[in-house]
Amino acid sequence: MRQSGSPVLIEGTPDVENVDGLRLPATMASIVKTRHSAFVRTDLEVTLRRSGITSLLLSGAFVDGCVGLTAIDASERDFQVRIAADATISVDDGQGQAMLRFLDSEFGIPAVSTASLMSST
Repeated sequence: MRQSGSPVLIEGTPDVENVDGLRLPATMASIVKTRHSAFVRTDLEVTLRRSGITSLLLSGAFVDGCVGLTAIDASERDFQVRIAADATISVDDGQGQAMLRFLDSEFGIPAVSTASLMSST
């Protein structure tokens, strides 16, 4: 996005400030993501493995970019992955829906609703 002159979600900009009222756990690990996939040029995989994490629930911006590519990279690293569909946005609804279908059909990464997650706990 920097190359196209439309950078978004860049460290140090208002795009990445915490949402008012968000409470993060004191034990939270912080990973600075510099590419579409959170696994590229970060220690995310090492951090997850050290913590014994084997499954991921992903949400955020953009399912047709960052979230989707992170999901694929996680799957390729043998993590069990799901997408919280209603907690994820896309630049274009059609593209977002196409990515969710692609993730499910090609990688077995299902899109789930936050309501279904809350009812299963």
